[in-house]
Amino acid sequence: MKLEQEYPNYISAIRRVHQARNLVRGSSVSSKIIHQIPLASINNGFDFYELEKAANGNVCLQVVTMSGFRTLLSTYSSAISYDLSIEQWEDVITDVAMKHFMKEEYIALKNGYIKKGSGCLGMALVLISVAAFTFKMIIN
Repeated sequence: MKLEQEYPNYISAIRRVHQARNLVRGSSVSSKIIHQIPLASINNGFDFYELEKAANGNVCLQVVTMSGFRTLLSTYSSAISYDLSIEQWEDVITDVAMKHFMKEEYIALKNGYIKKGSGCLGMALVLISVAAFTFKMIIN
């Protein structure tokens, strides 16, 4: 059974909360429902609303901001064990979204700043520097 059949009130609530925005359903399977909203301030950027089923049967709402295939920021709800009323789902969606949007990283992102990762090369340089420093300390 698809998750949206188990949680129909969530589907109604997410549509009501985002009725004026470009909400697009990404996928719906037995373990996850994904909706996405494109971000105007980031090329190929999206906010994803993901309702995901855990191994214990509970679900968790997650708001994820991505640029391309790179996850920039995530915010989670607490575990939910049954389909809430539409109004309760609206409160959960709004609460998680507000926590997400008020994070310092998200505010910087909306202002055009995207933190660049150092990647493997950056990590290798850090490790080489630490090793060189340690070697120098041992010799002296």
